[in-house]
Amino acid sequence: HLHIPLQSGDNKILNLMNRPYNTSIFSKKISLIKEVIPDIAITTDIMVGFPNEDSNSFSKTINFVRKIGFAKIHVFQYSNRKECLAALLPNKVDNRVKKERSKRLQNLSKELFYNFQKKFLNSIAEILVEDEIKDKEGRIYSRGITGNYIKVIIPDFIGKKGEIVSVKLNQISSKYIISSV
Repeated sequence: HLHIPLQSGDNKILNLMNRPYNTSIFSKKISLIKEVIPDIAITTDIMVGFPNEDSNSFSKTINFVRKIGFAKIHVFQYSNRKECLAALLPNKVDNRVKKERSKRLQNLSKELFYNFQKKFLNSIAEILVEDEIKDKEGRIYSRGITGNYIKVIIPDFIGKKGEIVSVKLNQISSKYIISSV
């Protein structure tokens, strides 16, 4: 799993943020990583509502995020801070618009993560057992994570914390992939 902050999928906004890259450079780097590690989970940060982000800029971000195919997006809203140069920029984005854009990206993140997990269904994966949990009926499950950021539960199995276990990834639930040993 790699977390690589993008911030925006629009070159105009990246330039205003003084980022040392553009979408072309970013895309090439991600392609190289995926070439070497095809099953890697790449997550990112996206800031919505940076000054001068209009609907066209936001659409470019949505399209770029889809093109890259991140496993997950961490979304946050721009907030004005006096000590930052961005505070001096014109064309601030309305809070209502920032909230709506955040919601759209959060929904996209859920869709992308579901699609990422789906690629691994019915395959064997090694997980690191993190702990155990109980459900409402009192059944105990081991909980762990794969090397590519997929959270897994294993019903009817008690693993030791820190143990590496091979599991079959069977079914996507709301928070986990349900697996079996």
